[in-house]
Amino acid sequence: DGITKDNDEGPDESSQLELGYSNDDPFTMRLAVPTPEDMEDVGAVLSMGTEGGDTILLGGDLGAGKTCLSRGFVRARTGDPGMRVTSPT
Repeated sequence: DGITKDNDEGPDESSQLELGYSNDDPFTMRLAVPTPEDMEDVGAVLSMGTEGGDTILLGGDLGAGKTCLSRGFVRARTGDPGMRVTSPT
């Protein structure tokens, strides 16, 4: 599945994040995200246009980048780039 890291510091070079669409499932997209900072940027982009009450489901093994994505999402959504964001797990 391309996820090889065993901690929650962020994705490694081969990590993948399932997001939006693929040939198998019209609601799944696979992205290769090379750095934790890039994963935070993905989260920030995903936060655009969201509103209170929206639901987003995150799934993945340890080290898949869920915390990095969440950190970028929450920081962008709140406008607080220094906010401490812990693991959503």
